[in-house]
Amino acid sequence: MKKPQKGIKKAFGLAALLAAMAFLFAVNQAKATIIPATGDCSPVMFCADPYYGEVRVGGATLYDLMAFNASGTAPGFLAAPAGRAYWIAPRGDVQAGGSGVQDWGVTFTTSANSGPINISGTVAALGAVAVAVDGLGAYLGSESLTVLGSFSINVQPSSGTTHTLDFVFTGCNAYPTCNGSNEPVAGLLVDPSLSPAAAGATLNTVTEAAMLADGGVNPVPLPASVWLMLSGLVGVGVMARKRRDIAA
Repeated sequence: MKKPQKGIKKAFGLAALLAAMAFLFAVNQAKATIIPATGDCSPVMFCADPYYGEVRVGGATLYDLMAFNASGTAPGFLAAPAGRAYWIAPRGDVQAGGSGVQDWGVTFTTSANSGPINISGTVAALGAVAVAVDGLGAYLGSESLTVLGSFSINVQPSSGTTHTLDFVFTGCNAYPTCNGSNEPVAGLLVDPSLSPAAAGATLNTVTEAAMLADGGVNPVPLPASVWLMLSGLVGVGVMARKRRDIAA
C-alpha cells in the first residue's frame, strides 16, 4: 500500500509544480502587457516620469516630463490621480513646452509577432489629440483639461516585442490658431491599457506623420453636398466661358 501512496504524492507534487509554473508564466505575461500611466513615479509631485518622454519634432528642445501638482494651476485641471494617472508636463511646467506640435511617448512590450491589439483608456489634455502605436493610429478628437475623456484604437503592431505608444497634441483649442488664455498648455494625463483586438475589428491606420503634420487635428473632409455645389459652380463657369467664346 505504500507504493501507491508515493505515486499519488508524486502526482500531486508534479501537478502543484506545473500549476506554480503556469501561475508565474501568467504573472510575467501580465507584467509584459501593462502600459504605464503618466506620472507613475515617486514622490508623485515634481518627479521625473520614468516611462514617458518627448519625441523631437523639428528642432524642438526636449525636456524631462515631470509629474506636477495641478491643483490651483491656471487654466484649471482635472483632479489627479485619475485612475492610475497624474498630470505630466515639461519640467513640471505646462508653459515650458513652447508652441508647436507635441509628441509624447511610452514603450511597452508584447509577445513577438502578436496579432492586432486594442489600446484603450482615459485621457485629458487641451485641444485635439491623436494616438499611434508603432506609427499608426487614429485621431481622438478634442479633449479637455477638466473632463476625463476615453479612447480606443485597434492596431497591428510591428513585429518584435517592443512597441511605442505616442500621443500627438498641441495644447491649443483651435490649432493652428493658438491664442486662447494660457495657451498652449503642454500637459497630458493618460491611463492606457492593452488587450487583444476583437475578432474582425477594423484597424486604425492613420500615419503618425499625418498626425504630426495636422497637429493631432483630424482634417475634416468637405461634405458630399459641398463637392456637388462646387462641381455645379465649375460647370456653370465653363458654360459661361464657352458662350463668351462663341459670341466673340
